[in-house]
Amino acid sequence: MPYGYFISDVGDMMRTYLSPVSEEEADFSKISIRRDCYKAIVEGYVSEMKDELSQVEKQYFSMPASSAFICRHFGFSRII
Repeated sequence: MPYGYFISDVGDMMRTYLSPVSEEEADFSKISIRRDCYKAIVEGYVSEMKDELSQVEKQYFSMPASSAFICRHFGFSRII
């Protein structure tokens, strides 16, 4: 398994589904993280991939750590 392959796939999926607006949106006030979608993606993905992911990779899916990183990285603070 190439390092990061599975994480990259789920990262692409999250980028597409978590915000209610397009990833091209320039108005940061419209960007938010839909917590219910995040939870569903993580639960479904980790339950199916649990035998393929390392313990460290599984920890990357921790909501507080992930959402805090995303918010700091992209400069917005709305999590709905």
